[in-house]
Amino acid sequence: MQRQTLALLGVLFLAAALFLVNLGGYDLWPPDEPRFAQIAREMLQSRDFIVPHINNEVYSEKPPMLMWAIAAVSAPFGDVSEWTARFPSVVSALVTVLFTYLLARRLYGPCVAVWSGLVLTTMALFWWEARSVRTDMMLTACLTVCLYAFWRWHRERSAGMLVLFYTALAVALLVKGPPALVFTTLLVFAFYWGQKDERIQFHYFIGLLVAAVPVVLWLGLKHLSAPAVAEGDVAVSDNLFRQTIGRFFLGVSHAQWPWYYFINLPINWLPWSLLLPWTLPWVWKKRHEDDRMRLLLAWMVPAFIFFTICIGKRPVYLIPIYPVAAILFARSAQELLERPHERLRRILALGWLQIPNVIVLALFSVMISLEYGDRFRFLSPIAQFGEHLPRTYVTFCAVLMLATVLLTIWTIVESARNIRSLFAGSFFLFAVASALWGLPLLDEHKGAKDFCAPLRQLSEKQVDYRLYSVGVSREEYIFYSKHVHVPVLMDLLPIPQQPSMKPMDMVKLQRTLRKRIAKAVESHPIDAGAALTDQDLLALRAVVHEAVVDAKIDPVLTSEFEKALADALNAFADTMLEPSPAFFFVQEEDWRWILPLCPRLHALTVLKYARVGSRKMLIVANDAGDRAMNP
Repeated sequence: MQRQTLALLGVLFLAAALFLVNLGGYDLWPPDEPRFAQIAREMLQSRDFIVPHINNEVYSEKPPMLMWAIAAVSAPFGDVSEWTARFPSVVSALVTVLFTYLLARRLYGPCVAVWSGLVLTTMALFWWEARSVRTDMMLTACLTVCLYAFWRWHRERSAGMLVLFYTALAVALLVKGPPALVFTTLLVFAFYWGQKDERIQFHYFIGLLVAAVPVVLWLGLKHLSAPAVAEGDVAVSDNLFRQTIGRFFLGVSHAQWPWYYFINLPINWLPWSLLLPWTLPWVWKKRHEDDRMRLLLAWMVPAFIFFTICIGKRPVYLIPIYPVAAILFARSAQELLERPHERLRRILALGWLQIPNVIVLALFSVMISLEYGDRFRFLSPIAQFGEHLPRTYVTFCAVLMLATVLLTIWTIVESARNIRSLFAGSFFLFAVASALWGLPLLDEHKGAKDFCAPLRQLSEKQVDYRLYSVGVSREEYIFYSKHVHVPVLMDLLPIPQQPSMKPMDMVKLQRTLRKRIAKAVESHPIDAGAALTDQDLLALRAVVHEAVVDAKIDPVLTSEFEKALADALNAFADTMLEPSPAFFFVQEEDWRWILPLCPRLHALTVLKYARVGSRKMLIVANDAGDRAMNP
């Protein structure tokens, strides 16, 4: 028993080291991470933990459990940081590893349990989500507890396991709502298929009612605390429809083809997906082995089929099956280690070792393009990317290549008998290197912290200023400026609608005209970050007008659109030119057409102009804001 405890502690220690290394060393990346972090921050600031808010607006898309956890971790530090926002996901991942180990030990013994924990820890997507601010890792932890409790109840008929199952399910409902029911419902009906009496004894439907009580209580308190939520904001029923039926079956978000997971899962299970040519036939042979295999397949196969049928798909939707996949990989690998399979082991191990070679070749090609990109045109796109890479990557390439050579020699000599150690150890080193160097390097492309630094400094000095966001409203700008903003030009313009025109037709019309305007000014040769001449403004105005006319839409509607757009911009200019400090965010593509339609904004100061993610963004200040920034 003491040896098994030490083995479990060793697995958890390695997992914690992998998940925690440089956890706060890079920005919160959109779209999800800044959103949940900002909601938790506003909870701490308002002391309202019942009604989640973001940008002072009620947030109704997800239940509050993750935000509560972030707020609880952040409260002793006074504010939400990258580290405190990600820490609940780390704890959730460790809980998942713990219960995967406990389940595997009861199913197949301590050796499989240790390797199940290590396999799960070193799965590519699991490692990534353990360090990300999203609801999916916390949901996975709860559902893994449900799976463990279900097996214990099946074997022991323990009332305590029923309590554990439905308690974990209640927390899962507070984490992500109805999607939490998919896995447990499919498990109960698949595992007890044709065994009605067994299913009745589990009291599943009564348990669901009990598990739903905390969610119902929270919803009741939410509407008591903010009655307007039920009247003016998104209704709970409409939101549940959009987040469940809409996402999964109507494809309102992340619509993908049916074969999506057949491609996606092997990538996200790396390096262990290299064992699939061995593990899949092995599982097929063992499918009728006993209740243990039936449990694992009842959890995994129906969920895979369900989410494959669904139109809306994301990699994270299937993370709850990763613990079972880890157990199957760990157990099947035991037979792979037998001597008759030496050739297959070598092929799989050497296949994994080719991935570092591909990385090395890619990095070397970047370095070559930097040297010769001006001579060979086909190398110039690679050279543009390579400008962001430090020259120290040459050293990194050499070290990686040397490590690959040594591992290859070791694999051949040892006949790949340590293929599990090779997979886990090499991924561990790769993940640590990525956390320490790779992810911080990507901040230049993904993070908004540096871009928002001037506004954040004013907020930390408690300078009173107004902040707007024109044409775009992003949570990362709110979080890293530490200031809520007022969205501008985010709603439909007030254009008189023809009696025969449907509301959705008006939405489509305005979106079409906005896109045509943005595309028309995109190629105009000006520097949006510099002061524009009158000739530039006139030329841009002509381009905007021509784009609207060329849309071949009713001239009356296009004229009304231009007028409404100019009126909205002039009203915004009146606000910006007030004497108190004011700033706004705007995309470069919007700034190009906003200026010719409202030349008064040309008198404002472009405080910062930089690429943030895929967008080129500007921070624009009025005179009072410029003085506040440079006293």
